Amino acid sequence: MGKKFVRNSKNSQMGGVKRLNSVGRKNHIPKIQLIKDLQMLKNFKALISATLTIVFALAVFLTVGVNSAKAAGILVSGAKVGIVQNTSSNGDNFAIKLLGGTGACANQFILFPATGVSNRSINDRGLTIALTALAQELSVDAYDYISPGNITDCAKGGQISVTNP
Repeated sequence: MGKKFVRNSKNSQMGGVKRLNSVGRKNHIPKIQLIKDLQMLKNFKALISATLTIVFALAVFLTVGVNSAKAAGILVSGAKVGIVQNTSSNGDNFAIKLLGGTGACANQFILFPATGVSNRSINDRGLTIALTALAQELSVDAYDYISPGNITDCAKGGQISVTNP
């Protein structure tokens, strides 16, 4: 048996709806309950909207991605270190003079500015590697992280690797 709803001017003024229960008695649904139900629906709609926004943002992030560290351009490969300077022109950098090797900066000075890498600690480790290569006559490879595209600049060294041929 379906539920019957009765509305009269008295219930309308009271702000509620009376429902006939299974035995024919009238049950009153208070207006406050209707307001709570409406608020719950609004909250649910807001939750769905927020969830869809997050899912959409995550999908865009995973599709487009974020910038990772730029690939390094090779400045020199297989060179020996002839000179190490703790600075060049009193700047926040160090410089090495390379002997031999192959690449755009073979037999030249390479400047390693502190801004050529993501933090100062990396630059300090580069100086340590250069001094080790000089002292032990090891070969080095050097890379440029900050020049645009395929351009390499001997004044923008970023990474230095030491090898034992």
